[in-house]
Amino acid sequence: MRKHPEIALEVLNAGHRIGNHTHNHLDGWNTENFTYLRNIIECDKYTKSDLFRPPYGKIGLQQLLAVKKKYRVIYWSILSRDFEKDLDIDDSLNYMRENTKAGDIVLFHDSIKAEKNLKAMLPEFLKHFTDKGYNFITL
Repeated sequence: MRKHPEIALEVLNAGHRIGNHTHNHLDGWNTENFTYLRNIIECDKYTKSDLFRPPYGKIGLQQLLAVKKKYRVIYWSILSRDFEKDLDIDDSLNYMRENTKAGDIVLFHDSIKAEKNLKAMLPEFLKHFTDKGYNFITL
C-alpha cells in the first residue's frame, strides 16, 4: 500500500476490503510479542482496517489476545497453495473443489510469487462455484 496506493484505492473502489497482515509478514510464533504488535501498528498506518490475518496463520496466544482488542482476526479454511513454485494446479483445484463448502474462506495470494498460479486457478475456482450457485461476499 505504501508503494502503490493507487492499487489499494482500486481494490477498495471495487468493493473489496484490505486487512492488516503485519508490516513485515512476521511469524507470530517466532517473534517477540512487543516486536509483533509494533509491526501491526506500523502496518495499520497504511491499512487503517479492522481486519487482521496472521501471516502463515501463526500467532501466539498473548499476541492474539492483544490483537483481538482492535481487530477481527481472520483465518482461512482452504489454502490454495498458489505460492508454491512447483504446484500441480489441477491437483490443487481438485482439492479445493472437493473440500470447499459454504462459509469457507479460501486463501489465494496476490503476489509476484503466486501470480502465475493465481491467474490459472482463480478464474476456474470462481467459475466452478458460481456455476454451483455460490455467492462470494466481502468480509
